[in-house]
Amino acid sequence: MPTPTIRAWGYDGSALQVDTATGKVVGAWVPIPGEAELRLDFPTPAELCRGCGRVLLTSGSKFSIWFCATCEPQVTDLNAAAGRCVIPRGRHTLCNGIGTTPAHQWQTEDVHRFVHDFRGLWDSMQLLECWAAEIVRRNCVALGLDAPRAVALSTYLDRVRHDDGIADIDAFVRMLDWWAEQ
Repeated sequence: MPTPTIRAWGYDGSALQVDTATGKVVGAWVPIPGEAELRLDFPTPAELCRGCGRVLLTSGSKFSIWFCATCEPQVTDLNAAAGRCVIPRGRHTLCNGIGTTPAHQWQTEDVHRFVHDFRGLWDSMQLLECWAAEIVRRNCVALGLDAPRAVALSTYLDRVRHDDGIADIDAFVRMLDWWAEQ
């Protein structure tokens, strides 16, 4: 049976694998001649949802959102309730409500607030990256995919898509529990 094709922005990700011990996606996206979008400002055409690890999301932009349609509203609601960015939604500060006034209007307190918010955002991004790998690793264990060291990303996606034993809605609660332990 041929490996299903994984494509995004004119790149082929069919050879990508999930390292079942670390939960990280390994391998390289291969440009498809004549199709590859060369203007991506971030070199990842697609990536797994950082909340549940069950959905492959298009990426490739500094403004790409890291969460699927199920996880993203929960992150947005949590951040709104907290009145600040607790869990980052994407890699750019503007995706997370962190910005400044134009430089010619800066006051000292604006700069201090921005630097403080950015440091917190950076720390949260590092934690979120660790969680993203952890939830994929947990999904592999739950699906019985943890025996081989690596499994094709297409196999992983097919299995998580068709397994109701891994509820993506529960992933948010598990993420918060994990986050609190860090």
